[in-house]
Amino acid sequence: MFSRGRCRYCNHHLSFYYPLVEASAAILTLIFYLIFPLPHFVFYAVNGYFLIIYFFMDLKYGLVSSAVFSLNIFFTVSCLLYLLYRRELSLAQMELTAVSGFILALFFLFLILMTRGRGMGLGDILLVLALSLFLGFPLSLVMIFLSFFLGGLASIFLLLLGKKKIGQTVPFGPFLTLSSLLALFWGNVLINFYLRYLLG
Repeated sequence: MFSRGRCRYCNHHLSFYYPLVEASAAILTLIFYLIFPLPHFVFYAVNGYFLIIYFFMDLKYGLVSSAVFSLNIFFTVSCLLYLLYRRELSLAQMELTAVSGFILALFFLFLILMTRGRGMGLGDILLVLALSLFLGFPLSLVMIFLSFFLGGLASIFLLLLGKKKIGQTVPFGPFLTLSSLLALFWGNVLINFYLRYLLG
């Protein structure tokens, strides 16, 4: 703010991604701090930063770099270890979470093979597995539903604005990461709404 959005040395205009990333990290840290006690807060905060990196990298470049892919592996391993750490979960619940995560990852592999990688990549498969472990079952299903729903709305919106043409792809990683946070915070509310009002 003091440098008016420019580099203090060369006066070059800075990308709006910088304040967006920093503000997103600050807001997410505060939310996690208010919701999760220690040591759970540390897990969600650290992995929340990874989601921010993945969101903006895929949104800006439409691909996942090797560095982000390495972070994705770390994210997957940390989610698996955290799943084993959560003592309130029964063995059946942990198995259901793990199995559902692999099934969803295989589903995305099938979609990539069917679409020949248009709009999705191998990085998204590992991301889906990690996010499924991150959320657990059935919140992972809420994440998948929201990601396709938001992705569809965004695609229609971009078509109407003329930003995209029919046949062009939109990166799917940002919708996965955003939907995972929505499912984490409001997934149970959406599930209860669906069961109570839509199924009667």
